[in-house]
Amino acid sequence: MIAKEEIDKLAAELDAAKAATVAMRARLELAKLNIEATQIIAPIAGRIGRRLVDEGNLVKGSDTLLATIVVANPLNVLFEIPECDLLPLVRKMREAKGAELAVEVHFAANEKELYSAKVELPGQQSRCGDRNDHRTGRVGKSEG
Repeated sequence: MIAKEEIDKLAAELDAAKAATVAMRARLELAKLNIEATQIIAPIAGRIGRRLVDEGNLVKGSDTLLATIVVANPLNVLFEIPECDLLPLVRKMREAKGAELAVEVHFAANEKELYSAKVELPGQQSRCGDRNDHRTGRVGKSEG
């Protein structure tokens, strides 16, 4: 037979172990939250290019640019330009002879942010502008 004092002692140890378990679970949840706060998921696929802050620097949530992302698969954009701008653009690119013509682009979804881009002139003139809209004076590339 077990003495009442021994039962009380074991019950107290059980209660302490339950309280310790609850405290450890709370610490685990806090650790999970802290880990989630240290992960940054990029909105695009690519690899980290230039790192702009070092370990230990103070950063603010949406105010600090941490790094640049180099896109593995560049985005190709088809666009129309006014007909009167086409010939000067083609001339400038031909004069550059292999040099890239850099431009800055912004998207309607995020007009405040500018993206660097380059213009490539296709080898065949027909690929550059096979659709001419005389109403708007714009030259574009047909799909397909």
